[in-house]
Amino acid sequence: MASIIETRYGRIEGRETENCFAFLGVPYAKPPVGDLRFHAPQTLEPWEGVIQAEHFGNRSMQRDNHDGDFYGREFFSDPAFIPPMSEDCLYLNIWTPKDATRASVAIWYHGGGFQNGHGSEPEFDGEAFAKRGVILVTVNYRLGFLGYFCHPALRDKSGHSGNYGFLDQIAALNWVRENISAFGGDPDCITIFGQSAGGMAVRDLVCSPMVKGNVKRAILQSCNGYKGPLKVDFTMEQMEKISERFLQRKKLTVSELKSLPADAVLKLQQEYNRYAAFRTRAGISLTPVIDGWALPVNPDRAAEQGETARIQYLTGSTKHDLTVSRAGVKDPGKSKLQKSLMRWSGTHTKQGLTSYSYHFGRELPGDRAGAFHSSELWYVFGTLSRCWRPMTEHDYALSTRMTDAWAAFIKTGDPGWEPCGGENGFYFEFE
Repeated sequence: MASIIETRYGRIEGRETENCFAFLGVPYAKPPVGDLRFHAPQTLEPWEGVIQAEHFGNRSMQRDNHDGDFYGREFFSDPAFIPPMSEDCLYLNIWTPKDATRASVAIWYHGGGFQNGHGSEPEFDGEAFAKRGVILVTVNYRLGFLGYFCHPALRDKSGHSGNYGFLDQIAALNWVRENISAFGGDPDCITIFGQSAGGMAVRDLVCSPMVKGNVKRAILQSCNGYKGPLKVDFTMEQMEKISERFLQRKKLTVSELKSLPADAVLKLQQEYNRYAAFRTRAGISLTPVIDGWALPVNPDRAAEQGETARIQYLTGSTKHDLTVSRAGVKDPGKSKLQKSLMRWSGTHTKQGLTSYSYHFGRELPGDRAGAFHSSELWYVFGTLSRCWRPMTEHDYALSTRMTDAWAAFIKTGDPGWEPCGGENGFYFEFE
């Protein structure tokens, strides 16, 4: 395989690494700027010449994590992995083995509460997966106000508003299906996976009629499963009412909102978060909404009625999920997230599908944060050498086992242990 690829829209040139070719900052839809703000992603126009895909693309507009923050130090302290912010953010990154031929494909949706994060964070990298014969794709998508703001005046011809970031995620999947064979990938063997908000996105994606039939497997990490503890899954109509009152309170029209500079929208988002949180009693309100179209029904109901994608699932969480950076945190045992994810696996097992569960219990060295929310990411992607923590031989061996398991599931549907049987069923312990 060469470093220049002919996609359906034009040629791109990546860079060669030790184990793969990396294509960074690849556009998958038109920039959602100007008149395309608060619109579904639009298909790319073909280009002439060769795009140099050697640098990460822009990340979505977001509030920066600071070095003094727990997550700022953990994942956002290296400028090399922090691309510029812009509304022009619909880019993905592809790492493909040099000898890829009909290779299995994994598409990663990052976390960050639907308000932060990007696909080029230092913990994400495709080198370790490429060594195992898997193509990794990471995706940037619209976040926060620009990705999920609903309002009756924003309804399109089909009668829907919001879910722009969710539709970006679907557009990225469609781009991969259309083009991944040129990279040596198998468009019929795609796994979608994500953690935290990214895991919730995957849970929503497998409920969408726009996705069913287009993915073979899914991995949900540290997110709501079936009847989970996080309050999400609002309807479009619910959030439209809240948003309408918010703009009235701000004496701001939708037309004016569309013309605000992106940084002003980001500032407005902070006010909206406080306003919406009071009315929804939820920690995050700018999320995918049930719109009867892209996301037709509540995911719990979809799981109950067998309306989710009929595929294989792998689910799990960390020991100290949702107790971030608390020194001396007590072991809560099996977290509420873990139980809900095992219920997700169990519900699908009862429907004749094969599902697996894991639990990450390794307390990371370097402080007393334990097995905190997101701690497994360094291990899954084999990027421990980028972390500030004093990792040991045990950590590197654990990372190898986890990357092996994820790659095996992506390729074969079997991570190497017995399937889950429900909330009190079997789960594999990584510690």
